[in-house]
Amino acid sequence: MPEEFLTGDRRPLTAVLAANLVSITGNCLTYMGVPWFVLQSTGSAAKAGIVAFCTLLPVVLAALVSGPVIDRIGRRRVSVASDLACGVAVAAVPLLQFADILHFWMLCVLMALTGLFRSPGETARGVLLPTLPSAPE
Repeated sequence: MPEEFLTGDRRPLTAVLAANLVSITGNCLTYMGVPWFVLQSTGSAAKAGIVAFCTLLPVVLAALVSGPVIDRIGRRRVSVASDLACGVAVAAVPLLQFADILHFWMLCVLMALTGLFRSPGETARGVLLPTLPSAPE
């Protein structure tokens, strides 16, 4: 193992791993919690399935095209921007529900937005990992 890897600053690696842990945990809880919320509030398993579909289809579509976007914009920027976009979309759900203006179609759109930004963020963080041991101090 190269000596600079053993003696280098590990803060960038730790920061990316922590961000990845928080992001993946939030995504998993959202992707389980929102369909459950729909099932509990509407009693419709079909609507819960539609919300889950609206969440996961954009993940697949974004994964197909996110590579060039990450290369063009930059790994760090895409990672941060995708997590912020997902956070805003997820935070809008309880805010709209509390204001009593959340409609089913709004929930589908918000979950589609989270799905759309999830893949580029995870890919960008994954691509960042190999470059961190050689990052300048």
